[in-house]
Amino acid sequence: MTKPPPGCQVRPIREADIEAFWRLLESVASERNFLGSTRAPPRASVRDFVLEHIARRQPQHVAELDGQLVGWADITPRGQDATRHIGTLGMGVHRELRGHGIGLALVLSVIDAAWRLQLKRIELEVFPDNAAAISLYEKLGFEHEGLMRMARLVDGHYRDVYRMALLHPDIHPRISDPDIRAPGEE
Repeated sequence: MTKPPPGCQVRPIREADIEAFWRLLESVASERNFLGSTRAPPRASVRDFVLEHIARRQPQHVAELDGQLVGWADITPRGQDATRHIGTLGMGVHRELRGHGIGLALVLSVIDAAWRLQLKRIELEVFPDNAAAISLYEKLGFEHEGLMRMARLVDGHYRDVYRMALLHPDIHPRISDPDIRAPGEE
């Protein structure tokens, strides 16, 4: 298992992180390969999103290395009556630090926080050519639930998107790789 670089800290986001989070989100989105959009939302929308997560104690964690935000993961509960048990995972890691265990640490931390919120299902969408992310999700127990054809239009080209989901471990075993451990289980 890959561990995050020494000195990398995964922690809940703070209000003081909003501008740095927006810049990181803009950086990952502008790569046009990983997120559902090619630009970060306006700063005010991102601020509202973060402050709502903080106020509601919803999982939104960041990875900090040498005083810089280098990754994030969040799970946003749906909130409607019939889907109150479902959250949607979003994440990103700075391009220069991918493949160093930061994404794994972030996703494990927000999944654990989501289970403490009594969520029972976590969903995500991922491009089929994002093999590294798909591998990570599969190791954590996410299962493929479908292919949404032509789900995104990026630079004039339609792209398919996989839908994947993870059920609470009381319902379905979470982790399929015995080498992956939640923080503190080492």
